[in-house]
Amino acid sequence: MISIRKLAIFVLALFMPLITVYAQQAVDPSIACFSELEDKPDLQILKSKVALNDVRKQTLEMLSNNSRPTKAEKTALATWEAYVTECNKDSESFHKKYYAPKLNALSEEFFTNLKGLLADLYSGKITFGTFAKSRATMYTAFIAKITEVSEQIKAQNTEAQRRIDEFTNASAQQQAQQQAQDQAQRRAIAAQMILNNKPYQAPFVPMTPNLQAPNLGNSAPTNTNCRMVGNTMNCTSY
Repeated sequence: MISIRKLAIFVLALFMPLITVYAQQAVDPSIACFSELEDKPDLQILKSKVALNDVRKQTLEMLSNNSRPTKAEKTALATWEAYVTECNKDSESFHKKYYAPKLNALSEEFFTNLKGLLADLYSGKITFGTFAKSRATMYTAFIAKITEVSEQIKAQNTEAQRRIDEFTNASAQQQAQQQAQDQAQRRAIAAQMILNNKPYQAPFVPMTPNLQAPNLGNSAPTNTNCRMVGNTMNCTSY
């Protein structure tokens, strides 16, 4: 079911479908259909006694009218109900696509109750004034229910969005941690590869001096004798 973030519903007439304002600005196709009811030639006989398009347009005269429908007015009432049914049928697929099931259920309940009220007017059980006042009361109760359900839907959507954000943040943190771990692992592998590819160096061994044995055959004299002969000194080494 499509998530509904902004919802504003208005009931414009008897059996009038809900109008919802969406982010995509979708418009109920029955709105134009209902707006044309006041100009229908075969409904003009009811125009001063019934608000054909918007229940909020009921006048004081309509609310206080004590008359019951004549035969001609009954024919017009039946025609009006047929027009309304046709407008609602045109928007049926729209309602199923864009409205939450609870809203559709409330809408159907409201329309069913109003149709029963219209039947009482058609049969002469109630007056036009009683019909108008009962219709206004039902409309007020309907709007209260719609508002309550809309707030519930809004709260549910808010909670669902909170959970989505919470899950998204947790996933982002987990992904960041995983990326950090992967990066650390790649650095460790790179360091190990560098160590594995380092050239081999033999351990240092001190150099031993090149010693040669003394050449005894050519050794220098070890004893020297000297003596004076006149003014000359003679020395002999052996």
